[in-house]
Amino acid sequence: MKILHVAQKVKGGVATHLCELIPDQQARYGKDQVLVAVAADEIEHLASLPSSTLRLFRSSARSPGALAAMGREVARLIRREQPDIVHIHSTFAGLVVRLPLLLRRGERPRVVYCAHGWAFNMQVSQAKRRAYAAAERLLARVTDAILCISEFEERRAAEVGLPGDKLHMVYNGIAPDTPPVATATLPNFDTEHLNLLFVGRQDPQKGFDDLRHAMAQVADIPVHLHVVGDRSVSNGDSSAEPDPPNVTRYGWVAIDRIPAFLEACDVVMMPSRWEGFGLVAIEAMRQGKPVCASDADALPEIVVPGISGYIFPAGNVEALAELIRSMSRSQLQRLGVSARQHFRAKFTVEQMSNAISRLYEEVI
Repeated sequence: MKILHVAQKVKGGVATHLCELIPDQQARYGKDQVLVAVAADEIEHLASLPSSTLRLFRSSARSPGALAAMGREVARLIRREQPDIVHIHSTFAGLVVRLPLLLRRGERPRVVYCAHGWAFNMQVSQAKRRAYAAAERLLARVTDAILCISEFEERRAAEVGLPGDKLHMVYNGIAPDTPPVATATLPNFDTEHLNLLFVGRQDPQKGFDDLRHAMAQVADIPVHLHVVGDRSVSNGDSSAEPDPPNVTRYGWVAIDRIPAFLEACDVVMMPSRWEGFGLVAIEAMRQGKPVCASDADALPEIVVPGISGYIFPAGNVEALAELIRSMSRSQLQRLGVSARQHFRAKFTVEQMSNAISRLYEEVI
């Protein structure tokens, strides 16, 4: 079986997903049987994959011209490589690759599509949500299987009218063990404080503004928030607004440095407003760190109160601040032990890859 994965932008969760899935699939099907089509300006995020696996198109830009060029280059790649399955990742790649198939006659490869978070779940206008849902219904006609990354995502897909017989829920998974973290690579966190960690874009979706406001409310206790990821300068995270003194930002760091930050922290914070899955949560649990998450969308499927962390009402800054005040290091350490067990029971790459392989067999 030959598989061609196609992605448009990969930085963040899609890169993590591909870097976990591809090596397992290459071990199953052969290195030359699993390929990834990706933009040349995105390959740094897939550095752990062999260069021989990558098939490059020019740009990850989302202008009409760049997307049209991507479509032409991927179409040529499909004709040349003749894959049995084209596995498409995220909304823009899903549009660019599937739209021409609506007009195509004759044989085509089987198409598996994963949105990695539905566009129609975003907190945008109702008109935009309806348009996104209509586009997904249209493109589902040339899709053999639609991979949903959580029960919430599967439920929402059914609610907007995507065909139920094509929907398949498979949780994201990662390798069961993290590479050892060298002491010298650990960030210098003050152990006299509880050290909270936020990893991700500091934008409205991720709820970073709520977390920052909560930190301002707990400035009188020994707790510090460490922030890894790109800074947004819109919608409540203006660069002109100073952070509270108990917040430190590190900017975007290479993916191989994230385990060191996880190792050094006491708890990982995920105050998202919407979230199709939440890979950071399972990365934290793998390293024995509990997660403090909002109750948005799929997060309660991953974070179980009293087992793998805490849940608070999305958007409720006061509840979040009160929860932070209630934390103790001994309590967090106990939760970390059960969080690791919870991760191993549900979210390993072997479980994910086995389920995706069964799905491939069904659609061939």
